Amino acid sequence: MRTTLVLVLAIAWCTSAAGQQATPDPSPRYMPQPEVAALFDKFVRLNKSTPTVRGWRIQLLASTDRSRVERELIRFRTLYPNITADWVHQSPYYKLLAGAFESREEAYQYLYIVRQDYPNAFPARDDSIRPEELLY
Repeated sequence: MRTTLVLVLAIAWCTSAAGQQATPDPSPRYMPQPEVAALFDKFVRLNKSTPTVRGWRIQLLASTDRSRVERELIRFRTLYPNITADWVHQSPYYKLLAGAFESREEAYQYLYIVRQDYPNAFPARDDSIRPEELLY
């Protein structure tokens, strides 16, 4: 009986000592696939190296109805295929913006053309224009 008790205590002591030494790493290791890692690195590099400039866009529409803005975007791209356009969400509105211009005067030149179909359009300031988006 004494031998059994000593054996049980020895096993319990060894088990608890081994459990304390083998603590799991608190930060799990994530090894992404090489393709994913390469795409992520490219994304980070492009976003760090691409500066933005202050400029102007033409705001065509602002609405709380996203589907309306998306329909107008399709219509605008059909009417004016040479002018870039996209919508942004600035809660609670979805805004349809067109073009990218360095100066307000340049925006007004396009605004006069666009006002035929969008009479409420106006130039809007934008601080997040990438240089390659600018229309010349």
